[in-house]
Amino acid sequence: MIEIPAGLPADLTPFAWLLGVWEGSGVIDYTAGEHRFSGEFGQRVSFSHDGGAFLNYSADAWTGEGDARTALVSEIGYWRLSRALVSQASAAQLPDAATPAAAAAAIARHDAALRHRARQPAAADPLPLLARASASLAALPPGALRAARYAGDTWTLEFGKLDPSVMSRVMRALHDAGIDALAAPTAAGTRMRLSLAATVR
Repeated sequence: MIEIPAGLPADLTPFAWLLGVWEGSGVIDYTAGEHRFSGEFGQRVSFSHDGGAFLNYSADAWTGEGDARTALVSEIGYWRLSRALVSQASAAQLPDAATPAAAAAAIARHDAALRHRARQPAAADPLPLLARASASLAALPPGALRAARYAGDTWTLEFGKLDPSVMSRVMRALHDAGIDALAAPTAAGTRMRLSLAATVR
């Protein structure tokens, strides 16, 4: 029997069965740069609800066990129904907003244009986004950041080798700051992509 938590919005009740922590294992086999990743991996996915019109989502994957455990990827974000975005964009007469993804992009562009006209920064502009992330990134060791690029409302950060527990704390802090973050290993360390969470745009 699936229990539907009190306070879960009606639109989210079909997803009530996802709430909780899911863990399992699988097999990987791929190459990134000069490094080959092959073998078993573990993954933990968590869904929770804190009163908003969305589910909180986090996922971590790793290889190895105990002290030999190596982080593969961490992801934190939100799951929400997007059908309301199309009707909101339509009501605002925004062009090119026929699908949920297109509607979200159209609303974000419209908001940014209005803010820029008022000589204010938009939420996903490079410096406000980096400022929002800075307190979370301050937990990284000095010299960890190797390169940073900004394009399409997203910062891509390249780091050297990082301790998985430090990366996990940084990912959670970014999530708490309203930033969607995706981290994946590279031959040289870790690549992280940062964008403003849709819930704070």
